[in-house]
Amino acid sequence: MNKKEKLFALIPALWASLFDAVITIAHQPKDYWNGNLNAANEANDIGNYMMKQHVSGLFIV
Repeated sequence: MNKKEKLFALIPALWASLFDAVITIAHQPKDYWNGNLNAANEANDIGNYMMKQHVSGLFIV
């Protein structure tokens, strides 16, 4: 498999990651964006922990 084929194979994973991030951001309650980090709505334990530490925690993961 050459370099171009390897990069092409990553496209579905990148789209899935982008889709997940958009859905997660869209479904956060207003309280979360107003500073109440304990209101984070995330099923993934690691993502939930990161989001409760800082508003940009979702993007760090």
